[in-house]
Amino acid sequence: MTTTQKRLVLDTNTLISAFVNESSASASFFRQVRRTHELLASTETIAELVKTIQKNKFNKSFEGREEKRKGLVIDYTDLVTVVIITQVSTECRDPKDNKFLSLALSGGADFIISGDKDLTVLNPYHGIRILTMREYADEVGIVL
Repeated sequence: MTTTQKRLVLDTNTLISAFVNESSASASFFRQVRRTHELLASTETIAELVKTIQKNKFNKSFEGREEKRKGLVIDYTDLVTVVIITQVSTECRDPKDNKFLSLALSGGADFIISGDKDLTVLNPYHGIRILTMREYADEVGIVL
């Protein structure tokens, strides 16, 4: 990581949106931030990504591309910095989202990128800004 790279936590919905439709704004966002930012993940957030991407509702999106679906998670885990959770958060009104807050705290994240109102309502969270993908893109000049 260079000193200018921001440390980001991307929530599962942001990642799924990017992976399911390669021509989407989410996919464009992901392609850009993966090159210019340090992306953080934990075993808990990776496990949720694996479980979510395997759901039947995504079968049509990956029809004929099952290897692609499997490869996305492998590529993602190779790309991210996996953080050991040392600070546990219980402050989110949706307990399932606490894993993203814990990751951000433990990994020294600058931002959490999420469209989930249970997370965005907490912005800022202990000095960590929680923005939607579009808000962050607009702020740093990422063209979607």
